Amino acid sequence: MVTLLKLIGGIWFALGLWILWRNIAALSRFREAVQPEGSSLVSGQVFSTLLVFVVPGLLVLLVGMWLSSRRLT
Repeated sequence: MVTLLKLIGGIWFALGLWILWRNIAALSRFREAVQPEGSSLVSGQVFSTLLVFVVPGLLVLLVGMWLSSRRLT
Protein backbone atom coordinates (compact mmCIF):
# COMPACT_ATOMS: atom_id res chain seq x y z
CA MET A 1 0.00 0.00 0.00
CA VAL A 2 2.78 2.41 0.94
CA THR A 3 4.76 1.44 -2.17
CA LEU A 4 1.71 2.18 -4.31
CA LEU A 5 1.35 5.54 -2.60
CA LYS A 6 4.99 6.39 -3.32
CA LEU A 7 4.63 5.22 -6.92
CA ILE A 8 1.53 7.34 -7.52
CA GLY A 9 3.14 10.36 -5.85
CA GLY A 10 6.33 9.96 -7.86
CA ILE A 11 4.49 9.67 -11.16
CA TRP A 12 2.23 12.63 -10.33
CA PHE A 13 5.26 14.73 -9.32
CA ALA A 14 7.25 13.77 -12.43
CA LEU A 15 4.27 14.53 -14.66
CA GLY A 16 3.92 17.92 -13.00
CA LEU A 17 7.59 18.72 -13.51
CA TRP A 18 7.35 17.74 -17.17
CA ILE A 19 4.27 19.95 -17.72
CA LEU A 20 5.92 22.77 -15.77
CA TRP A 21 9.05 22.53 -17.94
CA ARG A 22 6.95 22.71 -21.10
CA ASN A 23 4.96 25.70 -19.78
CA ILE A 24 8.13 27.58 -18.83
CA ALA A 25 9.55 26.92 -22.30
CA ALA A 26 6.34 28.28 -23.82
CA LEU A 27 6.54 31.30 -21.53
CA SER A 28 10.05 32.12 -22.72
CA ARG A 29 8.94 31.81 -26.36
CA PHE A 30 6.05 34.22 -25.74
CA ARG A 31 8.36 36.72 -24.09
CA GLU A 32 10.79 36.52 -27.01
CA ALA A 33 7.93 37.26 -29.39
CA VAL A 34 6.92 40.25 -27.20
CA GLN A 35 3.34 39.17 -26.62
CA PRO A 36 2.53 40.23 -23.05
CA GLU A 37 -1.08 39.04 -23.21
CA GLY A 38 0.07 35.53 -24.08
CA SER A 39 2.74 35.47 -21.41
CA SER A 40 0.22 36.15 -18.64
CA LEU A 41 -1.86 33.23 -19.89
CA VAL A 42 1.13 30.90 -19.86
CA SER A 43 2.31 32.13 -16.45
CA GLY A 44 -1.17 31.31 -15.14
CA GLN A 45 -0.73 27.82 -16.55
CA VAL A 46 2.61 27.54 -14.74
CA PHE A 47 0.95 28.51 -11.45
CA SER A 48 -1.95 26.11 -11.94
CA THR A 49 0.49 23.30 -12.82
CA LEU A 50 2.30 23.94 -9.56
CA LEU A 51 -0.97 23.79 -7.63
CA VAL A 52 -2.45 20.75 -9.38
CA PHE A 53 0.53 18.51 -10.11
CA VAL A 54 3.85 19.44 -8.53
CA VAL A 55 2.87 20.31 -4.95
CA PRO A 56 0.30 17.49 -4.42
CA GLY A 57 2.59 14.95 -6.09
CA LEU A 58 5.48 15.96 -3.87
CA LEU A 59 3.26 15.82 -0.78
CA VAL A 60 1.98 12.32 -1.63
CA LEU A 61 5.53 11.17 -2.31
CA LEU A 62 6.78 12.60 0.99
CA VAL A 63 3.89 11.07 2.95
CA GLY A 64 4.62 7.70 1.34
CA MET A 65 8.28 7.96 2.25
CA TRP A 66 7.42 9.00 5.81
CA LEU A 67 5.00 6.09 6.19
CA SER A 68 7.54 3.61 4.89
CA SER A 69 10.17 4.91 7.33
CA ARG A 70 7.73 4.61 10.24
CA ARG A 71 6.87 1.08 9.19
CA LEU A 72 10.54 0.06 9.25
CA THR A 73 11.12 1.26 12.82
